[in-house]
Amino acid sequence: MRVSIRDVSTATLGILVAFFLSACTRGFPITDDRQIEAREKFSAIKNINAGIKSFKGIGTIRYLENGKFKTVRAAWVGTIPDKIRIEALGASGQPVVRLATDGKWLYLNSFYPQRFYKRRSKKNLGKLLPVRISTDALISLLAGRVPIYDFHTLSMERTDTGYGSLFELKGRWQVVAQKIYLDETNTTVLKVEMFDSNGRLEYAAELDRQKTRSGFSIPFRLRLFDAEQLVFTLSVERYWANIPVEKTVFTLTPP
Repeated sequence: MRVSIRDVSTATLGILVAFFLSACTRGFPITDDRQIEAREKFSAIKNINAGIKSFKGIGTIRYLENGKFKTVRAAWVGTIPDKIRIEALGASGQPVVRLATDGKWLYLNSFYPQRFYKRRSKKNLGKLLPVRISTDALISLLAGRVPIYDFHTLSMERTDTGYGSLFELKGRWQVVAQKIYLDETNTTVLKVEMFDSNGRLEYAAELDRQKTRSGFSIPFRLRLFDAEQLVFTLSVERYWANIPVEKTVFTLTPP
């Protein structure tokens, strides 16, 4: 029986198409009602506080330094997506340290002793904060939003750890990139975990003490963990959303 090259090519193409469609169906089961529901709920989670364009807050920051926790009064202001200014305040209410980024440059201004730093803005603030968190992720969290990594597949499942449902986002090679934990109503984000390209935990963020301000649900406590322990807590006392902010606020000069 003779088989033509055309027949072989057609058969091979058919196998490849079937395999490709099967793989896509496993990764994105379009006909699966659970997957459709998961994507609808995930879309709602992504749009939480999408109306916030700027914010300002006053409260306290508790951070781990050399094995001990320190607490300072703080004030902060930010605009979506990449501008923020944080001031640590002394006993008199005057700033002792200022940290800011205008999206292009990162500034650090210390008054006691007097020091000034300026360098190209990088996504990671790991050298300035006790956890490897990106600037845009920190800004999103302070706005009550959920930072989202790039991902290839999405799944949603129930948890037995005191949360409601869990979103698990995976990269192209099916390595976990992010986990998002919801409350029992599946409408409020309680915890976010971020992983590196090898699936190792970079940091976790817990958002609690939700309060409504200007029509937005704002977490009045943000806790950051590295792979081992709690390292940073920001507690909000007062919060304002969508306030006017001048761009010059995010550019610092030497004292």
